[in-house]
Amino acid sequence: ADELEQMLSFFHDLGVIVHLTSTENLKTVVTTEPQWLVDSLGKVIRDPALHPYDEVELEKLGLQHDVANLFDLGLASTDLLEYLWDKTNVEFLIDLMKQSMLLSDWRFGVKDKEYLVPSMIVQEHDFANTLAEGYKCQFDFSRGILPGGIFERLVCLFVGESVSNPGCRKPELYKSFARVYVGPVDYFELTKQDEEIMVQTKDPELAEKVLTMMLANIRRLKTEVMG
Repeated sequence: ADELEQMLSFFHDLGVIVHLTSTENLKTVVTTEPQWLVDSLGKVIRDPALHPYDEVELEKLGLQHDVANLFDLGLASTDLLEYLWDKTNVEFLIDLMKQSMLLSDWRFGVKDKEYLVPSMIVQEHDFANTLAEGYKCQFDFSRGILPGGIFERLVCLFVGESVSNPGCRKPELYKSFARVYVGPVDYFELTKQDEEIMVQTKDPELAEKVLTMMLANIRRLKTEVMG
């Protein structure tokens, strides 16, 4: 077993295969065609205007509401994911999207299991109902380029941490804005504008905690995703 793991790790490092080991579901699949991974993720993260689903088939299966939730709210049901992936390697692909910070669990008052896919959120926030005062920290990427998808991945990570706290309220999520609760009342806001990401809260103790979380998550993104 050890020799097999070493061999898989060696070929993974060479780029011959893709073999991830952070979860049991990921360990069970060895991918020899990376394009299959890209195609699989593209069945979820897609532009409906350019790549529409088969509406007739969706109606037969009763998945119209599920698709509407994905495109309107960025929420994917297990039933929809199983349909998109032909009920093949579903747990592996879910773990892969979690590992890539493209998807997180969503357990806010729903009976059926759902997942958040922040990059599918299209509704913009008018910023009229945001914090005018409070503690702010800006992350300025203007000297370089704001990596594509970093805001959505940060939202994914923060919502994933919020889900683990049973007392948290449901986040308020938009394309470039997120209000994430850390309890029934306290929250912080995450905003993307041009080449900047700003985090803001009105509570000084929470501000320190959120800044620590933000730095840790950016380091994690740099190490695990951005290389």
